[in-house]
Amino acid sequence: NVWEWCWDQYAESYPEQPPPDYTGAEEDDRRVKRGGSWRHRAKFARAAYRGMDTPDSQSNSAGLRPVRTLR
Repeated sequence: NVWEWCWDQYAESYPEQPPPDYTGAEEDDRRVKRGGSWRHRAKFARAAYRGMDTPDSQSNSAGLRPVRTLR
């Protein structure tokens, strides 16, 4: 189990009325990581738990989930 590396830019809190496809703060290069990892307690292994990191960071507890859109 690893953090899920997300495209969304990190923001300390969500806006009151987010747009339908909220991608986070535009002035920051930090990205959202969700779900905890094998290095965390079980209570953090949920999608609502989020952290952040910069795109150039490295960790053996972070991964990504490839997604393909149908066209």
